[in-house]
Amino acid sequence: MTHRGKTGIINKEPRNELPAGEVPDCLVWELIKKNNAYIFKSGHETFTKERYNLMARHTPMYSGLMQKSVMNLELSPSGSKIVLTSMDLQNARQPRNKTQTKNLDKNPARVEFLKNFAYPSRPELAEILAEKFIKMTHAKLDENVE
Repeated sequence: MTHRGKTGIINKEPRNELPAGEVPDCLVWELIKKNNAYIFKSGHETFTKERYNLMARHTPMYSGLMQKSVMNLELSPSGSKIVLTSMDLQNARQPRNKTQTKNLDKNPARVEFLKNFAYPSRPELAEILAEKFIKMTHAKLDENVE
């Protein structure tokens, strides 16, 4: 919707711009695609050691550096629990609220909870998160590590 003002045509349509301080995902991927501190190569494959990358693949879908809502599963230091860490960059201006952690016991009944947790923000990762949780329930820590 436009109308003519004193200085000419004025556009009253809302602009689709990002809030101040945010960068489009495609630009972030172009910046980190070929060079960042987390990339390592094995044979012909390129992997990454990013914290919130569930599959360790260097692709935009799994990248923890460019997604707005990310999550990760890790074994606790004792190996008895699995730690679910999630971060929502919409709360970036409130660092205390940006990252949430939850300790989960190694119970296969938690798979549905994880799927329901991941589905609203990242539906494409819900099944992957559940598969990783199932694999981690069977994992054991090596006691002889020095």
